[in-house]
Amino acid sequence: MRSQVKNISLVLILGLLFSFESCVEIFTPVLNENDSESLLVVESRITNEEGPFRVKLSYSIPVNVSFVMQPALDADVRILDDKGNIFN
Repeated sequence: MRSQVKNISLVLILGLLFSFESCVEIFTPVLNENDSESLLVVESRITNEEGPFRVKLSYSIPVNVSFVMQPALDADVRILDDKGNIFN
């Protein structure tokens, strides 16, 4: 019984530690209701594990418009690693 509690505690602690480790740079744009400039949005999760990875490209929409995703079509996406390898 005591070892089960210890194991559960260890799993919870490790889970919390891994959930806080990430490589995310948060970008918070200045929003203006009248601003209609469309920004490119890049969504992806790239890890040090073996691929393939997915990259989703879309354009932002004005704040006061109903959600309609505008995908970025015909994009040329390349992923570069720290060793200079290029993945298309």
